[in-house]
Amino acid sequence: MKKVVVKNQEELQKHVLTTVEHDFKSYEQKVMFKLLEISQKALLGEDLKPVLLTAKSRGYTKITIPLQEFTDAIGTDDLNIIKDTLEGVHETKFEYDTEDFWKGLRFIESPKIEKEEGIVSLEVSKEVWKALASFKK
Repeated sequence: MKKVVVKNQEELQKHVLTTVEHDFKSYEQKVMFKLLEISQKALLGEDLKPVLLTAKSRGYTKITIPLQEFTDAIGTDDLNIIKDTLEGVHETKFEYDTEDFWKGLRFIESPKIEKEEGIVSLEVSKEVWKALASFKK
């Protein structure tokens, strides 16, 4: 995989869009579209229920989604496909390198499926979250 370095929020937003359009498989695209939908609703102050957002100490946002809503969003209830899809999105790495700091990032961190509770959770960095929230509807 090629090394990608972004230097500002605009480049990050372009990288998200380009990666989703050209590099991601269909299910991975749908995960990113779901995250985009959630970030847009949060930005507009709309009701997110039953999705839960939790601020994390490292500047990450934890997103908890009912498994059924997640499977509806990506179009499959096969847990192996869901796991592989989350791994694919999680493995996408890039560098955020500005005048002030360097940071290695992924589109999502800590993806988890809690089978008995019926939820999917993952974390998104503040940089990625801001890029998602900045897309125009």
